Amino acid sequence: MHKTLFKHILVILDDEESNIIKKQELYPLLCDRLTAADIIFHQDDISKCIDYMLAYNWLKQTPQGIDVTPNATIFAKAPNNSILESLAFFACLYTIPGYQNILRQLSETSVADQSIRKYFDQISFTIFTQTALVSSHHGEVRLRKENRQSIHDFFCDVSTQNKDAPLLTSALLARFIAFMMDDEKCLKFKNQDKDIVPYECLSRILELLPCRGIPIDRSVTRHLQAFFKDTLYHEYAHRCAICGIDIAHMLIASHIKPFRDCAHLYEAVDYQNGILLCRNHDFLFDQGYISFSDEGKLLVSEQLSQHPRLQPYVFDLLYQLPVELTTNVRRMFLTYHRNHIFLGNETSYE
Repeated sequence: MHKTLFKHILVILDDEESNIIKKQELYPLLCDRLTAADIIFHQDDISKCIDYMLAYNWLKQTPQGIDVTPNATIFAKAPNNSILESLAFFACLYTIPGYQNILRQLSETSVADQSIRKYFDQISFTIFTQTALVSSHHGEVRLRKENRQSIHDFFCDVSTQNKDAPLLTSALLARFIAFMMDDEKCLKFKNQDKDIVPYECLSRILELLPCRGIPIDRSVTRHLQAFFKDTLYHEYAHRCAICGIDIAHMLIASHIKPFRDCAHLYEAVDYQNGILLCRNHDFLFDQGYISFSDEGKLLVSEQLSQHPRLQPYVFDLLYQLPVELTTNVRRMFLTYHRNHIFLGNETSYE
């Protein structure tokens, strides 16, 4: 399996996932798209690639179809042999059960080639050695010196998020934003004097993305906003967080701290500054009629809770966001929403 073919397949799936692709549709779709692009491939490689991606968490099956994970999307779009590509691939491997220990070991010392082969499946090993992440000398695989800081950042992020395999690390997202905005050199920014939420890794984020504020012309961030939306679709399983509706055209990737208020582009793209909502609940959230407590409990302003027509908005008045969605970072954004957007005098339901 060559890395280039693997990335082509991911790009196709990322482009097509909004079309609600089912597992049985993947093989003919990929064969048609690769043939149309004049990409040479063996049919067995396509089947092996699909099975690998589904088995090792590169893709997720949902009732709405196949979903490409955020780390896999970044890997597919990253320049070949770049640090961004290497770090994204490392993050994808880290989600595979049983791989964490060998990856931590590799980050600290050289590991014999046969040890890597022993712990990794064949496809992971093949692509791993095709990235710029490692070099191979005399039967040993070593992490390249220029990648050590990136891997150190990755493990710092893992420790601060208190998760074995976070959905997306801050260093990887910051590098991806820098890559996607690389062609936009002469932008005008606003909000440069506003405060950024106090991320634990803020100093590293600013090192990778030193320009504060957000572009005045929001349209230049459209590709990043699409990534923000796709990441929330993945995190919320393509359903409104409040009513559970799963019709794609009715769903909005809602910013908790509105895009217009963000003090840095990182805030505007960070999925933890987002909640997936249907159009009805997105409007109520955006206008401040509803919010959430730090624990994820639904808060309804008195202006709405006392209205006789409340019922059509399909509230589960005892609703609470699942605990895994109330990360420390998302709580900071929810605090901003309650202080600056929410209309106050909340009613919570016990």
